[in-house]
Amino acid sequence: MQERFAQSTQRGAKSILFAALHPSIHGGEYVGPHSKRRRIGDPFIDSIGDELYDEASAIRLFEVSEHLTGVFYPKSKSNA
Repeated sequence: MQERFAQSTQRGAKSILFAALHPSIHGGEYVGPHSKRRRIGDPFIDSIGDELYDEASAIRLFEVSEHLTGVFYPKSKSNA
């Protein structure tokens, strides 16, 4: 039953190793498991949705992460 929702640590690490070591990978590409719901499977280069480039969402995620972890970073001119 678990195989439908998760994979072993060894199999899960394949996407990370593929992304780090495969010569065909370029910066900005997303590597993940190849299956219908992207939960299990061998690594492949997947498309990235435009929502991942939404700056307002990125800022909000960072702020929520700071709040939840209690770790706050100083604001610089580039992220003020």
